[in-house]
Amino acid sequence: MDRITTWRHRKRIQTRAAILISGAFRNTAAAALGVELYLPPMRIQMQQIIQETAIRIQTGPSHTCPRGLRLQRGREETWESRVPYVIAPWELPLRCIISNAEQAVQDHDRICHTDRQVWYSDGSGYCGSVGAAAVSIRAGKVLKKHLGTESQSTVYVGELEGARMALEQSSAGVTPITVFADSQAAILAMGNPKRPSGQYALREIYARVRELRQQGPAGEDVEIRWIPAHIGVEGNEQADMAAKDAATGGAAVEISSVGASQGRPIIRLAVAAKRDVRQSLREQWERQRVGKPTRRLLPTPDKRNIRLYEHLSKPHTSIIMQMRTMRIGLRHFLFKIKQVDSDRCECDLGSQTPRHVLLECPLHTTCRGELMRHLDVIEGLRGRVQDYDAVISNPQAIRYVAEFMHQTGLLQQFRFAKLSEEDEEAPIQTPFWKDSNWTRKTMVRRKQGGRSQGQATASDARKAFLSRKARNQDRTKWEECSVNSMAR
Repeated sequence: MDRITTWRHRKRIQTRAAILISGAFRNTAAAALGVELYLPPMRIQMQQIIQETAIRIQTGPSHTCPRGLRLQRGREETWESRVPYVIAPWELPLRCIISNAEQAVQDHDRICHTDRQVWYSDGSGYCGSVGAAAVSIRAGKVLKKHLGTESQSTVYVGELEGARMALEQSSAGVTPITVFADSQAAILAMGNPKRPSGQYALREIYARVRELRQQGPAGEDVEIRWIPAHIGVEGNEQADMAAKDAATGGAAVEISSVGASQGRPIIRLAVAAKRDVRQSLREQWERQRVGKPTRRLLPTPDKRNIRLYEHLSKPHTSIIMQMRTMRIGLRHFLFKIKQVDSDRCECDLGSQTPRHVLLECPLHTTCRGELMRHLDVIEGLRGRVQDYDAVISNPQAIRYVAEFMHQTGLLQQFRFAKLSEEDEEAPIQTPFWKDSNWTRKTMVRRKQGGRSQGQATASDARKAFLSRKARNQDRTKWEECSVNSMAR
């Protein structure tokens, strides 16, 4: 089997899987399904895996990289290197706290009324460059750092760099330290440091934490807390503005894989690989001549589109997917595949398209009135309830749209589905070793000396023991015979 045939088979398998996942019709364009579900073609996915594997090998310790895989880089470029660990297993990690938004704001207001050192850190990617900042309102300090272009650094590294600057400028005394950041990814990385891109910043953060812990008892009380962004917190807003200023102003601060002292930029290879994948997806989608309804809704592939189908049942998902691709069991589509004689709606006012049924057909006025009552209270649809694309792209509206289409009775494949009520969750079966009733009943049986089904008595246990003992004796005799025969 040649390579072209192999890729063709893989593409067919992926298309079939996308149809099963989405509930779309079999003749829906594979490219449209891939964009709706954000399923990159298998060729692009495999290329991404190859690139990430090569990057992981190249950025690991030099002694673990095979000599044949080492690439010669120019003197002006330095590959980012990563070590297997940032802190020792017995070392205490930073205390990182991520609460819900309301609780985080309450904790912030409470901490601001204490004598703790309070800092705000942020990272920003702006106009193709990345900057980091740390702000202390009490101390009146604003720290900025330019991290180069997006090909040299990332916003994630900017968040880490901002926290590092805040800890670096914190005074080592008797006052505890709290750093507020709005990036949960960076906070999770500081709480459990592993081998992400930008590991050098994590190593410098923990080097500073070790210094603080050695200088006094206050160094043991250092915490990183999450604060929601853009909700009016003064320190967070100042840090955000300072990070944007750092990204756009000043000469680039050259950094390397071990910090800012080496004077060579880091090539953000993992980010570049993901950027190449997104670019390949965008170019391939632009070249497609199929899936026009999907192209109208999604001009470029976007991973966030998957959130549209969160918390929806399978019937809901299938109906919305069919309405977005315009491949649905209505006369307009059934006439195209020669399953009905005419595409005219029963109202005889036009073709029976999803748009006509949802917004125009007079035969479903009652159901549509109930639908419109739900859509009118959705903030993003005020004044746009007659916009078909806006309605089927709104996460709050699509559930009501799917229920409306089911109530019309036009979709025969969903005639036995229940969409009006929430899906009943199957009861979770508790394992028998965690079931208190099972444990209590077993204890009662043991006290009573009774025997239930599947419960062995003492005589049964003795018979099993004697049987195992006999087998062991036979095995020993066989081994002795084998040794004697070999000796002869």
